[in-house]
Parts: sequence; structure tokens; C-alpha cells
Amino acid sequence: MKTMEYDDRDDTMIAPNGQRVTWHRDMTLENFQALQIAAYVMTGGGFLGKLYAEQPGYAYLDSRVGRLPYSKTEIENVRQVLVAACHALGFDPNNAPAMPHLPASWVW
Repeated sequence: MKTMEYDDRDDTMIAPNGQRVTWHRDMTLENFQALQIAAYVMTGGGFLGKLYAEQPGYAYLDSRVGRLPYSKTEIENVRQVLVAACHALGFDPNNAPAMPHLPASWVW
């Protein structure tokens, strides 16, 4: 599966089909943390959810993953958005800030 690439020369993402997508810099840390929680929940939580939330550059799904609450395509899309958000905020997508603490996270 091909993923989007970041072009820092003009602050755009390049989709696998060659289309350029402009990233708006109105991303804040609060919005980023909301995206992290969304990625955590979309992957079903646990270790995989934490990996997608805090290391979206390294995250991937393979054949060992069982049932997921969302499709692999939707999860890949949120991973690519997190990578783009990391670039927009100046974070390393392979070592993003820690996910916010979820009170009563045993519910997830």
C-alpha cells in the first residue's frame, strides 16, 4: 500500500496518485491530541492503538491483526493525517508526543 509523502518545499502532501494536498497550519496541540485519541479508538486501543497515536510514522497493520472496529483503509487514512499533522507542528512522526491520559481508559 502506497502512502502519502510530505514535501517540505511547499508544505504539501503528495498522494499516491500524484495529487498534491495543501496542509493548513491551523493545527494546534489540542487538535493533534484529539486526532491521537481518534487513532487510538479506531484501532481498538491497546498496544496497536498507542503505536498509531504516538508513532504514526512506524505504524502498520499486518496479517496478525484480527478484527478491527474500522476498516484498514480508514485506519491508514487517519495514520496519514497524523503524519501530516506531525509535520505541520514540527514533530517527528516516528516519535510524536505522548497521547493524552484517558481517565477510566479501561472502558475502551
